[in-house]
Amino acid sequence: MWPLILGGAAAIAVAGGAYKLGSDAGWARRDAVALTADLAREKGAHAADLRALEASQRAASEHRLAAERIRKIYRPLQREIPAHVSPETDARFPLPVGFVRLHDAAALGLPVADVHDPAGRTDDAASELAASEAARVITWNYEACAANAEQVRGWQAWWRGQAAALRP
Repeated sequence: MWPLILGGAAAIAVAGGAYKLGSDAGWARRDAVALTADLAREKGAHAADLRALEASQRAASEHRLAAERIRKIYRPLQREIPAHVSPETDARFPLPVGFVRLHDAAALGLPVADVHDPAGRTDDAASELAASEAARVITWNYEACAANAEQVRGWQAWWRGQAAALRP
């Protein structure tokens, strides 16, 4: 009887060991497949990161070039103001208070009725603002506007580059 029990136990042990080995091999195969898939996803994510980095660098380079182009346009204009609006012109043609109020209202984003001359002068009275100073401010404002518009275009280009980089 004992030999039969020991033989049965041995058979169960061998079968259990074989099952365990087969099961472990199956899990190993599944783990290898999962690992391969994980590596493929990681490789794809890394490639997308590289494409996104290239898009960012391209957008930054284009923005630097555009900013330099804007400076090359507007800085000479700033230097030319005295040649086109001389001190004699400033003295002979003072800007009216109405011009100053309109400009200030536009700069502040307010209705002109909400911007008053501190001295209470009428719109047709002469202001202390020289035409050359107004030209400097307006030129600077246009430069800032051009720079802001270029920055928005740069952000849009960056976003398009990021979106394209993340597409499979």
